Formats: sequence, structure tokens, C-alpha cells
Amino acid sequence: YGVQIPAVSEGRLPDGAASLTPFAGSVSPGAGNYLLTYTGPVLNEVLARNDRAVVSPWGTAADFVELFNASGSAVSLAGMAIGDSDNFNQAWKFPDGASIAAGGYVLIWCEGAQPASTNAAGGHNTGFALAGASGAVVLFNALGQPVDSVGYGVQLPDQSLGRNGGNWELLAPPTPGSGNAAAAPLGSVTALRLNEWMAAPLTGDDWFELYNPEALPVDLSGLYLTDDPSTTGLTNSPIAPLSFIGGHQWARFTADGNRSAGRDHVNFSLDQFGETLRLYDPNLVLLDAVDFGLQMDGGSQGRLPDGTPGLVGFPTTPTPGAANYLPLTSVVINEILTHTDAPLEDAVELF
Repeated sequence: YGVQIPAVSEGRLPDGAASLTPFAGSVSPGAGNYLLTYTGPVLNEVLARNDRAVVSPWGTAADFVELFNASGSAVSLAGMAIGDSDNFNQAWKFPDGASIAAGGYVLIWCEGAQPASTNAAGGHNTGFALAGASGAVVLFNALGQPVDSVGYGVQLPDQSLGRNGGNWELLAPPTPGSGNAAAAPLGSVTALRLNEWMAAPLTGDDWFELYNPEALPVDLSGLYLTDDPSTTGLTNSPIAPLSFIGGHQWARFTADGNRSAGRDHVNFSLDQFGETLRLYDPNLVLLDAVDFGLQMDGGSQGRLPDGTPGLVGFPTTPTPGAANYLPLTSVVINEILTHTDAPLEDAVELF
């Protein structure tokens, strides 16, 4: 074969035939080759970190997936499926009788604490929640073939991804069951900081976090993370498309050298005896860098306050994905009043 197109496979069609065909949008490892000629409903909006933005029929803050039917006639959804991977056998199947109106929307809840829906009446529920740090949503046709999908990296709480003009964008705010809102305003990548890192955890993998000191969320897509400042090492770990960090928020990355484990993993681990961490923009302009020495077992190091130049160690208070802090050493709980018959409030005294 010759030069290959990114994200497009090539193979025989039909299976075993002599002719070779590119498969754009219909990559099918371990399954029958096919060309994508699908014109039905498509994925339109995904909320993978619902804290309080939308309430499900069960009174919970469940994730959701929304479909849109652009055609002028209703379409049956029976036999189609929604999954969080390309495995049709593990996907949730639409029950008999499910359909989507012409120009209409269908909402599918992703509530892991509720059983998967088995009939068309009531709210649709997949029975599984979406991953908020790295995930995917795949729409299958009734033959089990993927016909639409979206993969994403680190997500923001209560902000969804949606299609606008054919492109996936961060929306403001979520609009379940109706037309998508405009794209959320985004800030600049220039203020981002490498904020905290742990190179010698007592359990689990190495990790580090980014911090956004500005008020607006920032699109991390296409930025590069690396521990190798050589020319060939700068592009070690590109951040996946549709990855975001909120205003005054943190984004954690696992440094285990295993990018296949998720879009929040990087292609390197951290050296306990010291090294460099760097963040570059898509044009390989350095945005931030930290150089650290020997790291303590079970402790982290980072900026205090968050995003500022000063670096300190956190021997007992690592805070991946949250604000850095040191424990108060000169303030203790001195007295507690938990009940009284007098008209006084319960109280705690500090000294």
C-alpha cells in the first residue's frame, strides 16, 4: 500500500476481493468491511460531566447524549445503538418502537445508577455513565456498524460538546432536546501553567496537572506535553481534540507512558530523581516549563498559590485536580460546643 490518510483504513471490498478501497468513517477492525453511506440521525450533543446542569427523569444529574434528525421524515431507531466504545455488543440498543421525528431530537440519558431502558416508553437510559476525563460516544446502525462518533479528552463540569455548522464545539450552556447553543467563549492558552506533579506516588501512576488562572475556559486541543526538550521530543504527547480546562480550574494528566489508556494519559512517566516538564502550543512555542529535582516518596511538588512562580513541596497534601495548599501548623481546634440548652448556636473555637 502507499501513503495512508490519517484515521482512514484501507482494505478489500467486499472482504477478500482483489480491489482495495479506503474506508473513511467506516474503519472496522475484526469485522466486515463497508463503505459509509449513512444519511440517518447523527450525534448532536454530549454532556459527559453533569454535576448540576440538567436533571434526569430520576432526579439525578446524569450525563446525556442527544441525536438530531435533519431529514424531512421520521426515522425508526429500533435496533440502532449507543456505545462508549466501538464494541457493538457492549452498546445500549434502542428498543422496538423507538423513533425520531423529522427535524427532531432524541435525548438518551447515561445514568449508571439506573437500569438500561428496555422499552420505548419513558426516558431512554443506557445504564452506563460517560467518562469525564477521556471517552467516546459511538452511534451504530441496526447492522452493528459505527455510523457516527465523537471522541473527547478532559471535559468541563456542566458544559456540553455540540455540533455547530458540522464542527464539534464547547457549548454554553447545554441544550438537551433542542437546538444547540452558540459556542462558549474561550480564553488564551498563554496563561496556562504546569501547576503540580507527583513523580513517586506510593500507589498508582505518576501524574501532573495544568492550571488555568484566567476566567474563561481554554481549549487544550493540539497543545503538546513533554519531558523531553530535544527537537524530536517536543511533540511527545499532543493533547487530544475536544479537551478543555475551565476558568480557575485544573486538568490532571496521568504520566504512565501509555497513551492508549486514555486521552488524559501522556506518552512518558516522571523521573523521581528529577527532570523537566514542558507545555508547548501547536506551533511549538513554549508556554510553560518547570525543572524539578529529587522528589519525595508519596509527596507532590507545585506552585503555591496556584499558577504563581513559587514552588513548594506538599509532603502530606497532594491535590491532583484541585487547589494546592499546605496544612496550618500554628492553628488548632481548641474547644467545641455541640449542644446547649441556652439560646446559643453550636460553635467551634480555633486557637
